[in-house]
Amino acid sequence: MNILLQEKFEELLYRYTDKRNIPPESAINADLHIQGDDAVDFLSEFATIFEVDITLFPFEKYFYNEGELSYLWLLRIFKRSSKKPLLVSHLLQAIQSKKLP
Repeated sequence: MNILLQEKFEELLYRYTDKRNIPPESAINADLHIQGDDAVDFLSEFATIFEVDITLFPFEKYFYNEGELSYLWLLRIFKRSSKKPLLVSHLLQAIQSKKLP
């Protein structure tokens, strides 16, 4: 990947997580705790900066919405409603392909 694109991506992640040197196997939803409105903002900004098509991305399979976040602790107690991980490596691939699954 182009170094400039890599730096832009790392800077975007940093703005949402305050973390640097994030491994590609990290899940932005589970490990980095980007959820709800923050996830919407992050993906919108990601799509704009890197010109990635996210129109068919199934947001609800990967992220909790703001309403769900208020009772997430209850879902975890009953081990329900687990979301699929969205890995940093998936986003890096999307930058190359210009499409997020």
